[in-house]
Amino acid sequence: MPKRILGTPDIEPFWYWLEEARHRALNALAKAGLPTQVDQETWRVTSVREDGHGFESQGDRVPKNILCVDEYSWSIWHQFNWPDRAPLLPIAQLMVDLLGDRCRYFRGYVTEWGGQMTPGLTFESDAATWVMQAYFHPICVHYLRGLTDPAVGDRELFDRLAHELVTFATGHRWHVEEQIPIAGLMAEDPIESGNVSLRPCTPEEMATWADPPLGVNYRRFGRLALGGHGVPTHVLVIRYRTPKVKQYNLDLASPEIVQAIQLLGYRVSAPSGRFFRALPRWAEAGKFSSPLDSTKKFERRPFGLSDLERAIRLSTLPGKLASVETESREGLALRRFLNALSRDQAVDRLLDCVIALEAILLGGEESELIFRFKTYGAWWLAQNESEREQLFAQLGKLYSLRSKIVHGNKFPAPQAIEDAAREAVEIAQRAVTKALVDGWPAQKTFQRLSLGIT
Repeated sequence: MPKRILGTPDIEPFWYWLEEARHRALNALAKAGLPTQVDQETWRVTSVREDGHGFESQGDRVPKNILCVDEYSWSIWHQFNWPDRAPLLPIAQLMVDLLGDRCRYFRGYVTEWGGQMTPGLTFESDAATWVMQAYFHPICVHYLRGLTDPAVGDRELFDRLAHELVTFATGHRWHVEEQIPIAGLMAEDPIESGNVSLRPCTPEEMATWADPPLGVNYRRFGRLALGGHGVPTHVLVIRYRTPKVKQYNLDLASPEIVQAIQLLGYRVSAPSGRFFRALPRWAEAGKFSSPLDSTKKFERRPFGLSDLERAIRLSTLPGKLASVETESREGLALRRFLNALSRDQAVDRLLDCVIALEAILLGGEESELIFRFKTYGAWWLAQNESEREQLFAQLGKLYSLRSKIVHGNKFPAPQAIEDAAREAVEIAQRAVTKALVDGWPAQKTFQRLSLGIT
């Protein structure tokens, strides 16, 4: 006889329980003297200034489900009484009987009203009650807040939530999405490679992320939304699958992708936080991570599918970015180059890039520094004799300018520093990328190259 499997028809009694919960929410609203909808102002960006640092926005007042408005939802919750949970226990017990431990997922303390678990309750102590609270309670909250108007039920919304419940309960993994608002990349249409994609922000997202008076997400974490950074015009999205019994912690992945984009020569600004969303949404409370290190001064440049693919390859190399030890010459070189990209002043970019090149090319050598610097760099980076001669001269000029800035009495002219910084960033980018791809070179490698031994 085929093994019994869980299906959406098994969840049907939950629909009637949800409708009872909706009527109780309406009673709570009536007791509080509140309507089911309130007009709320929503904003959208209508245009972004050419340099990416300014914008124009427009606000509209639209009706919104009052249960989604934080100012009201907590007071409503205090007036709300759950329906009798007895009809839910047979469904929960059926899930336990058919799926066993597969029902379990990481369920932390959830602050959204109605989503808390009973303190001390575990799957081992009372599996059916745990399933009821971990699945049906948050879905109820999600259903009530997902209604256009709490006065009207939505069978289509329930069917979607029931399908999500069955799919998630019978599966083994979270489907997690990390979103990184970013400025400096230009792509008219969405691009995607593997689990990474880049898409334009919606006008509503840009308004939320860009306008300090509207940056609710940032003010909650003690930070204004814009703070002098550029307006994020695109969203870098990274998708993961992780075991659902563990808390997902993905803080190391997005910095590697962003660093790889920087290593391709892009100066980007990621002024916001990173947002983690697990799917289905009712199974998690969302996660905010601190902003990535980035510059306020960025350059808007076209970014295509081939660039995204190169960044992904670079971020997932065997000697990938996360494996570079901080307290090492490799770590110093990588850190200084990435610091250079986040610098607003050309002189700081120049000095950081030359230090990065010194860490790669000199590696503890203390004699004939300028000669070794330009010789080793020219032999290691150049593809042919003509380029070798050009790099020899460029590296010598950069090192001399660095010495004048640090040790000289007369500061070089601003334009000379700006031009040198541009060259330094380009050469350092080539050197750091080559080291990551081909391996960090030893001094013996440079000595053999300078003797013409390959």
